[in-house]
Amino acid sequence: METKAKMRLSPSSVARLGIIMIFAVYPLLMINKYYNISDTKYSFFCLVSAACLALCLILLTLKTDFSDPASVVTRIRKQITVPDIAMLVFALVSVISCIGSDYFYAALSGGQGRQMGLVMYLSLSIAFFFISKFYILRNKDFYFLGIAFIIVVVFAVVQFVGYDPFGLIATLTSVRKSTFLSTIGNMNVYASYICVVAPLAMYFFCFESDKKKTLFWHIISCVGFFGLFTANSDSGYIGMALAIVIIFILSAKSESTFRRMWILILSFFIAAGIFKFLSVIYANTIHNITLLTRIATSKYAVMGGVVVSSTVIYVMKLYKPDAKFLKTVQKISVAAVIIAVLGVASLFIYFSFINTEISIGGLEGYLRFNENWGTGRGDLWTKAFKAFSQLPLNKKLFGAGEDTYALLLTDMLGYSEIRIGRSYYDNAHNEFIQHLLSVGIIGLASYLLLAIYAVKTAIKSDCLTKKAVLISILAFLCQSFINILQPITSPFIFVLIALTQCKTETE
Repeated sequence: METKAKMRLSPSSVARLGIIMIFAVYPLLMINKYYNISDTKYSFFCLVSAACLALCLILLTLKTDFSDPASVVTRIRKQITVPDIAMLVFALVSVISCIGSDYFYAALSGGQGRQMGLVMYLSLSIAFFFISKFYILRNKDFYFLGIAFIIVVVFAVVQFVGYDPFGLIATLTSVRKSTFLSTIGNMNVYASYICVVAPLAMYFFCFESDKKKTLFWHIISCVGFFGLFTANSDSGYIGMALAIVIIFILSAKSESTFRRMWILILSFFIAAGIFKFLSVIYANTIHNITLLTRIATSKYAVMGGVVVSSTVIYVMKLYKPDAKFLKTVQKISVAAVIIAVLGVASLFIYFSFINTEISIGGLEGYLRFNENWGTGRGDLWTKAFKAFSQLPLNKKLFGAGEDTYALLLTDMLGYSEIRIGRSYYDNAHNEFIQHLLSVGIIGLASYLLLAIYAVKTAIKSDCLTKKAVLISILAFLCQSFINILQPITSPFIFVLIALTQCKTETE
């Protein structure tokens, strides 16, 4: 009994409880419908992070022998890593930015934006340290993440087709009724949550050796595909597309993983077909469907995808591909991705800066950068960089204050500059630009360094879980290029990065 009590009170067990609460409770938490969903999750994350780190430090202090202070200091120094330094710089710059801001109280709380003020920035740092230093990475803890994910997405699908079992949608304005889903809220925020869970689920399905575990992660992956369609957001498609491409290339290392990848592709198109069926049945009540969702779930895409993937799976069963063939597939896939990226980039440059007059129809919002690009993101980004260019050097380096985008642009460019049509924008709709304005060049650089080292650590690791987490990090960073910095899903990137720095059960 005494041993069990000690285990329950260890720093690692406290950190594990914190991770489980972030994985399982945080996404589902709602108190007063959608009225205060951001405030609720913001408060929960801050409290859990602070409580976990405080308890971990207290327990660590109680069991540490301080009879030789020099050796204690030496052990602490040896445990400090480059990501730790980057995170500390990020936290320090956040404090400097807030103190030096012309909008101190707004920067402290984030109350004039999306609650991404100094309190939240410090909470992100605290979460990073309690996870990276005290949590022991366990594959089975991710089941909590997967189960919560199922609940969130199933609820979203029910709402998407027109049902409102708990009266959540009924409380919203007519404009927001088509953009809020499940226990996450805004559909773009919901899309970023899809990019946290589905990519790692797909990787686990392809590379996990335990058949029971692969079944679970296959289910989560399929749920993720429905989540993608109901999110109905371009950012979600960008993040998931990157994840699928990376996993496809990596899976071509062996026949079994490559076959699972094609099973995943088949599952995607079956899910697309089911979604299309639901959209026909509930045509009068279903939410509006965007261009990318219409393309992905069109009968031609579904039929073609099912036929091709089924054929490949059947042929692979008859003629097992050898290592040489799979290596060739990898090389061709990498070449095809490079050509596709260069092609899209060339078209983007051509239509944005060379031939700006020719009509390109529905592709205007994707391939021509102007004020209307990305549903107004072109306008928001241009104004953000214009305001940043007018900041004094110290604020360019340390930022103008957390989450003060609207205040900054209003004072520097005028109130009309944060409005597009009838909408008011308090966010750059690009997490990197938002960080640049909030914590400056140094803060953004420390954040990027943190992400780079997380990628480096995961690539070098032999841990399956860290590699799965890596796919989610890349997908999330990709989608965050056109998404909102907010307290509902943005904290997950810091949690994911911290997970790559954890010790595993075998270490």
